[in-house]
Amino acid sequence: MEKPEYAVGIDLGGTKILTALIDEKGKFPSAKGFIDLMPAINLEQVQMEWENQIQKFIQLTGKEDRVHNRIDLEPGKPIVFDEGAKAVMLRNGQATVVDSSSVDPGAILVHDPTRPDPSIGFALSRLSHGPFGPTPLGIFRNVSRPTYESQMTAQIETAREKVGEGDLSKLIASHGTWTVKDPSANGG
Repeated sequence: MEKPEYAVGIDLGGTKILTALIDEKGKFPSAKGFIDLMPAINLEQVQMEWENQIQKFIQLTGKEDRVHNRIDLEPGKPIVFDEGAKAVMLRNGQATVVDSSSVDPGAILVHDPTRPDPSIGFALSRLSHGPFGPTPLGIFRNVSRPTYESQMTAQIETAREKVGEGDLSKLIASHGTWTVKDPSANGG
């Protein structure tokens, strides 16, 4: 193998066809564990997995299939896809795909990436369970918050407005200062 660090490297979400490459928990092994599994790898399984992953990717990006699986998130608009046949709503804090005709249009989630609460953006991010099926694309959250630097600058400006510009020499000469002496000057 020219680039052994690349290994097989085709899992985009795990269709679990490559059973020879996963452990009892369904996880890929470490690099050493992978090398130990090399004799057991069935190349027909690798090809099947590769083809499955490509099909799953086409479901999301292919011209004909993407309309059924791609959820374009547009600010201020109800979250619908599949030419309006499917919609997203919240149930118990989780984003759920429903048939648009089966719910009141007012129950369909309207996308607002500027909402301060991150829970809906997070729920949308968990809607897809891999590189296939309905997948939201777009800006999940776009929240402006003050930076540390801007808050610190504002705090300093507020202090200057209250007490005026500071004077370092007055501060040094004020009560409560102390002198640090060299311990070797006292003979010790």
